[in-house]
Amino acid sequence: MKKIFLFLFILIFILFFYVIKSPLKIGIIGNFSGDETFSMEDIVKAVNTFYKKYKYSNIKIYYEDAKGNAENSLKAYNKLKKKNVSIMIFATDSTSFNPVYPLLKKDKILGIGASITSDIYTNKDDWFVRVIPNNKNEQKQIAEYLNKKTDEILIIKGYGNPIYINNSFENFKNFYYGNINLIPLNTPENSIEKIKLYYNNENYAYIMISSINKSALIINLLKKMNPKINIIILPWFNDKHLIDLLDNKKNIILPYYFSNYSEYSRKFKELYNVYPNIYANIIYETLEILYYTYKNTPNRSEEIKKYLLNNTFNTSFGIVKFDKYGEINKKLLFEVYTQ
Repeated sequence: MKKIFLFLFILIFILFFYVIKSPLKIGIIGNFSGDETFSMEDIVKAVNTFYKKYKYSNIKIYYEDAKGNAENSLKAYNKLKKKNVSIMIFATDSTSFNPVYPLLKKDKILGIGASITSDIYTNKDDWFVRVIPNNKNEQKQIAEYLNKKTDEILIIKGYGNPIYINNSFENFKNFYYGNINLIPLNTPENSIEKIKLYYNNENYAYIMISSINKSALIINLLKKMNPKINIIILPWFNDKHLIDLLDNKKNIILPYYFSNYSEYSRKFKELYNVYPNIYANIIYETLEILYYTYKNTPNRSEEIKKYLLNNTFNTSFGIVKFDKYGEINKKLLFEVYTQ
């Protein structure tokens, strides 16, 4: 009798060990403090919306604050590493991400770029994938749109997040066929006077500034100088927060990857009375991809990485397929405010 009991106990233990998976631990590193935390608040809302739909996902989310700089981004990475997190989603910026990038392969932690677009992070077998197009793809689509609209453009280039901003300008000028009047901003003190001095009455402007508040300030200045000017912004600020800061919204061009027609977007609006911003959309789609992967693989980072790179995913926003470098294609759309 004791032998039978012992046998059943061992059998149950083995079944429990192999059938019941350990939770998938995912870390999200974002700029959760500072002047523009409202962009990050939607990330938490997206995670909560995901949990409402996938109640038994067995996924645990941990948040860490990068505070918009490389030093704290590295600290956030190490904190999550101590919690045995096997996957980290980076909703920071390309510059803050720089010291973390080489550690991913060394530590066998899968890094997922939710907002890391710089081309310097495109390498095979680097333990880093993107759920958003890289910078070259992003700027090519913007340049192709503007090539059809104008043969001259004003570019206001900011000084924050230099890895992303400099990469964006270099890629854009390679694909844009017209004349560029570049006004690089170096310090906040002389920015307004510099724009007033060097603006040549162009009818189109491209604001390459890695900040919603600063972008709004520059847009309002240009609109006072030329109320009819057409102004395009980076794809990362195409939400209500920016629009609410503008005095004159006419002819503002908003590039975007995600529409508000998905079931998820409608649910988000129902829960929070606002449509999700780009960060919320990316995080939700990423969690769906990881959930499908987790269901079909052992909970080991090597297996998860392999599955991601070799399968196609049908998410709430459409089909996602990674190439051998962990890159994806996604069409950029453009909305123009008419009043």
